[in-house]
Amino acid sequence: MSAVTGPMSEPFAAADIAQARSAARAARRRTVDVLEESLALEADGFTARLAATLQLECLTMAELRRAAPAFDLLPFAECSQHSCALLRAADGRLLLAFDDPFSGELQAWAEEHKVRVLNVAGPRESKCPGIYAQAAQFLRAIFSP
Repeated sequence: MSAVTGPMSEPFAAADIAQARSAARAARRRTVDVLEESLALEADGFTARLAATLQLECLTMAELRRAAPAFDLLPFAECSQHSCALLRAADGRLLLAFDDPFSGELQAWAEEHKVRVLNVAGPRESKCPGIYAQAAQFLRAIFSP
């Protein structure tokens, strides 16, 4: 996916995500919606920070509009069920666009389709002491039920 231009957005704190997850569970709402409301950021800023937090590239609305749906590979009905879309970017790459990276249903669907690898990139512990503990804490906050 194409990154939003400009300086790298600041990631969300793991504590903010954990708090939003807890509040969302209590209110029976989506974590992403509670997080967005609690931080009161404008939509593009929230999306860019969420992408930075999850180490994902962020598509701009212009890039989304230029992309074509790949319903031949992932049918519309399935996209609709999982709040996602497989897109062909202008450069030919396939992109999966989704609206809730915290969705347990989306994660279960990905597992069903044998998406088995989660790549977490970053500096090595030897180069950045304490990074392993920080990353582990963050991943627990994101993936804990």
